Amino acid sequence: MVRCLDCGAPLTDSVSRRSGRGPNCRSGLASAPDPGRFTPDQETLPGAEP
Repeated sequence: MVRCLDCGAPLTDSVSRRSGRGPNCRSGLASAPDPGRFTPDQETLPGAEP
């Protein structure tokens, strides 16, 4: 039986088992914001065509 890392309650669904936390404990967690897409600033390699 898999138990929640925070409260010790048994985890019954697959999402809870993957995260290791039950739905009540997961709802209190905050995650980092999505960085989104960006174009990296980099120089072209010598001899490479742009």
